[in-house]
Amino acid sequence: MLRLFTIAATLLASLCCSAQGLTVTSWGGVYQHAQRRAYADAFTRSTGRAVLIEQWGGDIARIEAMLVRNHYTSNLFDAEGEIVAQGCRLGILEPIDYQNLGIPENQLIPGADMPCGVAHTSWSMMLVYDRRRFATPPENWADFWDVQRYPGRRGLSRDATPNLEIALLAAGVPTAEVYARMSTSEGIDLAFSQLDAIAEHVYWWRAGREAAQRVVDAELSMGSVWHGRALQLLDEAPKTLGLQWNQQILHFDYWVIPKGHSGKRHAYDFIRFSLGPGPQAEFTRYLEYGPTRLTALALIKPSVLERLPTADQNRPGSLVHDPEFWDSHGQHLTERFERWLSHH
Repeated sequence: MLRLFTIAATLLASLCCSAQGLTVTSWGGVYQHAQRRAYADAFTRSTGRAVLIEQWGGDIARIEAMLVRNHYTSNLFDAEGEIVAQGCRLGILEPIDYQNLGIPENQLIPGADMPCGVAHTSWSMMLVYDRRRFATPPENWADFWDVQRYPGRRGLSRDATPNLEIALLAAGVPTAEVYARMSTSEGIDLAFSQLDAIAEHVYWWRAGREAAQRVVDAELSMGSVWHGRALQLLDEAPKTLGLQWNQQILHFDYWVIPKGHSGKRHAYDFIRFSLGPGPQAEFTRYLEYGPTRLTALALIKPSVLERLPTADQNRPGSLVHDPEFWDSHGQHLTERFERWLSHH
């Protein structure tokens, strides 16, 4: 009986990942709802192929287990950059065949193309400030560090990244040189000395909405905030909260294919569709994350476009987060940051 049940389960799993259908694994919530509306439903209408969307929490062991058991339950995963870098290093993800996608080389936002993952959307860490306090808005992270011109307590996340990158930007390191400097002990020492200089003025936040809410409540004068959370509070308090897109830390979410998946051509069909200008623009109707396909920008209403991290007017000055750097150096830098934070 157990053998028959196992065979039946295997057949069912193979069906969901066959030409009869497609399984995509993502993050749940409003994010997954946006993918359902903009990508999956439209893909089904266009091809007649059903799309099942499952949820995960980013545990790469789930992909590893598929390979070990040779039992694939999903054609495609939505993954953050560090997961992509780690999976590629471990050899459990398919290298992306960009020629197969048929996207001109200059049509993806820089940073959207990793060896084992191609990004379909973007989000960022940005600077927000209290408009009631400052006649002249802060323009960059150096202004964030300037407690004389911009007094008041400010908020930073309790994480090594992006605080080390932000600290170097505040020290005047050009965006193009940040990760090269972080690859040296001198660069890391500079980042920590910058954090030393501002630590007594910092509230270290844990939750994504917290810093922006404290700015609105006049508890902080400014803070680093995920852009989606900032937009939510901007709508609630438009006269209070100011946003600064310059030197935002730009992140991406990527499509990845488990190594050795026999249905990877179906995964490519879905990726290709989701990276079309139309679906990319449609996604922003449900969630204000930035498209990665440049030609999608012209299809988005100006009132929405101005709120997206990859919009032409918001992208200049951005620092693209480097997942491969953090895959290589993240453990020891995180440990050093935690030790430093415990003394502040």
